[in-house]
Amino acid sequence: MIYLSLYFGLLGGYFLREVPVHVAIRAYIGFALSMFLVFLVGLRNDVGHDFFEYKYLFDNLRPLWEYSGFGEILAHSSNYHGEVGFDFIVILTKTLGLDFNGLLIVVTTSLLLILQKVTRYHQIDFFKALFVFVGLYFVYFFFSYLRLSIVAVGFLWALRFVIEKNFVRYLSAILLLSLFHVSALGLIVVYFFRIRLTPLNSLLTVGSAFLWQKYYSISNVNTFFLNYDFLPGLNYYLTSTGDLYRQGVLTFTPVFHFFFYFVNLYIYRSYLKPDELVDTLLRSYLLGVFISVAFIDFTLISSRISGILILPIVILFPKVLDQLSGTYIRVGYFVTLISYSSMLFIKMIYIDPNYMLPYESILSL
Repeated sequence: MIYLSLYFGLLGGYFLREVPVHVAIRAYIGFALSMFLVFLVGLRNDVGHDFFEYKYLFDNLRPLWEYSGFGEILAHSSNYHGEVGFDFIVILTKTLGLDFNGLLIVVTTSLLLILQKVTRYHQIDFFKALFVFVGLYFVYFFFSYLRLSIVAVGFLWALRFVIEKNFVRYLSAILLLSLFHVSALGLIVVYFFRIRLTPLNSLLTVGSAFLWQKYYSISNVNTFFLNYDFLPGLNYYLTSTGDLYRQGVLTFTPVFHFFFYFVNLYIYRSYLKPDELVDTLLRSYLLGVFISVAFIDFTLISSRISGILILPIVILFPKVLDQLSGTYIRVGYFVTLISYSSMLFIKMIYIDPNYMLPYESILSL
């Protein structure tokens, strides 16, 4: 019930942005919902898919004063499953005297602050974007993959440099994010993916993904990396297989995003003015659909990398919705995404084994 309270609270907050209410009331309710989210994530105990993995990492790293220098920090952190950027956040958190739940609160708050800065920069309503973010990524980024969540939200910020055509700054941002998760390096390709957004080009892109997957082109790449032991971290991704997208409702995931991408493309070309932001978000979205299909047999690539590339929907959805004037198409657009995100939210918590139930808080110990 606590998860549904958050979801419907954010849904109510979303509609509150659409009605004439005093700005102070909106701010108060928005702040209350944000704090509810922060403490729901931060005060949990033994809840979430990777809870104990991150707690193990936290327990085995030491406060800053117990290290002789940066070299020892690197040597120590390399013994655990984590990247130096995230490990350094853990070390600083312990240096400040915070416990593991303090780390969770710091990370969650940081994600919300970065998202708020992104929405402000692009003049998008923060709480509308937050509702979409929670609906699609609540379990995934708040309760499971903390390091990847930093990369994902940081990627939203880095996209501004793609729009500005500033490769040096974009590359610098991606290299910084790779300190938190090595998969961030795969995001460099986004800068160079500048095809003209037409239905034909989009269909050819997705079609090539099906060909890639059908003829096992990944096997040749896999063999190359394994034979030459090139980038061991990437080898881990290439050899990790699974059927995440072939179970239950998630079978619909690549199908939905394929469909919803073309819905956005049609609306953009038919009803909206040319916009560099929308262009960039749609290209990232299309690339995410390509990855999800081409690497469908490699769970860690298809789910994690495509999840980051599709994340711009958090900005794209409110951006497009606010510019639609026709009642029917506006309602249809809204209902389509919200129906899917609601099903996904419920499935990830109440159906899939993501260790979300029962919810336990350190306050109840």
